[in-house]
Amino acid sequence: MSDDDFTIFELLAQLIAYELEAEDRLAEREAHLHVLEDFIAIATHDLRQPLTALSFRAQLLQRRIHQNQADGLSKIIDDLVSDVHRTLRLSELLLDTARIESGNFTMDTSGFDLAERAREIARDVSSAAVDHQIEIDAPVSLPIIADAQRIEQVLRNILDNAVKYVPSDAGPISLRVWSDSCGSVSQAYIQIQDRGEGVSEDELGLLFDRQFRAASAVQRGKTGSGIGLYIARKIVEAHGGSIVAQHTPGGGLTVELNLPDLTNTT
Repeated sequence: MSDDDFTIFELLAQLIAYELEAEDRLAEREAHLHVLEDFIAIATHDLRQPLTALSFRAQLLQRRIHQNQADGLSKIIDDLVSDVHRTLRLSELLLDTARIESGNFTMDTSGFDLAERAREIARDVSSAAVDHQIEIDAPVSLPIIADAQRIEQVLRNILDNAVKYVPSDAGPISLRVWSDSCGSVSQAYIQIQDRGEGVSEDELGLLFDRQFRAASAVQRGKTGSGIGLYIARKIVEAHGGSIVAQHTPGGGLTVELNLPDLTNTT
């Protein structure tokens, strides 16, 4: 074989390798687009329900005001505010998922009191879910360095999930916050425990995957995008921590997370 023949074969091999690599990249992009399309479809469906309720209640409120009928206005306004908050949370989940997929998910850390923030969130969630009781066990103060808004998002996502899927007569939802030290390393812990139906053993490891929804929730007709716990896992991992789910003894689900090296604000 001449040098020219060898060069031609070498060029052909490089061309084939390039074409194969291009095909792999195209297939990968198409797979990502397919996942994104599925996610957008689910998110759009989930947003449609609160937006429809918002439109209906806003129109009803408008008619009552025009007709000077004050009866029931307080309930309509309360429901309207609740739907607004729900829609905003869904839009935040949608944006965060897009940021994660594009690699633009960032943290803004500062010092704040985790115990105080946990009590505030528990009160907020309890006021919106009056049929559920949330019991909190936390120290008077637990200063940490973290992204306060993101950690609040994690707490709300997990508590909202418990309130949504756990029957109100299943018993109180427990929120526990504490810290632990081992040598020079300190960690903050958050545990949320419920007494609901929980999930199967096979589903336990999938709970924090994107768009995962438990079979029991689907069977009961509970709507949801399945991304709240996925976002929670990404936030905790971005802080260098971990989050796990376990079966609650006697039935239910226990979610526990840790935030390492964040309890020293000096």
